[in-house]
Order: sequence, then C-alpha cells, then structure tokens
Amino acid sequence: MTNLGAIWPNYEAVPGIKMIIDTVIADEEELRQLHLAMPRSALIVGELTAPIDVLKERVTSSVPDEFWRQRLRDFVDLHHVRSDLERIRHALASTHGKSVDHAAPEVINTTGWRSTGPAGTR
Repeated sequence: MTNLGAIWPNYEAVPGIKMIIDTVIADEEELRQLHLAMPRSALIVGELTAPIDVLKERVTSSVPDEFWRQRLRDFVDLHHVRSDLERIRHALASTHGKSVDHAAPEVINTTGWRSTGPAGTR
C-alpha cells in the first residue's frame, strides 16, 4: 500500500478519474490500509465470482507445482467460508460462462459508472 499511497496524488489530480485496481483484499485491515493510501476517494470493492471448481481451476492453471496448486485450492476453500466478506466487499459480479467483453461491463455496472452492454456499447 505504501507504493500506491506514494503515487495516488498523481492520479487524484486528474479530474473525474476512475480506476480499477486488480487485487485481493485480505481482510478489514487491508481495506483500511487501502483507504489510507487513497484518501478522499470513493472505494468500491467488487468481487468476481464463479463456481468454486471454476475458481480453483483459474487460480491453478498456470502453476506447475502440485504443492502450490493445492495451497491455492485451499485458499479458495478458505475464502468461501469467511464470515467477514460482507464487511469488505460492496458488490459481486459473476464472470462464469462469460467472455471478457461481457463480464467487464458487469463489473463496471457494479460501480454505478455507466456501461450496460458488451464493452464499447451503452
């Protein structure tokens, strides 16, 4: 978060800027740190969802070592039993069975920004 906090004033100086930061928010403390790094910004935490078996395949598909693939599958299981997710995230967007062109507008729609159709359409 230190790096983000250092560069954030450059982005904040751009009128009307909107950003999507691709990251995992581990817990409420990490969300607090994100707020501190980006003061005066309106943060919307969206979670991309899919069936658990699909998520496990996605996070392990490029990992060559079985030890680390199992660790990632365990992480997905751990994430699904958390009780604090409602305090961390604001919106859910399903990506299962959708192309990037169809999933991206759903993500943007969760922010209340503007898109209603496939990327590039309104």
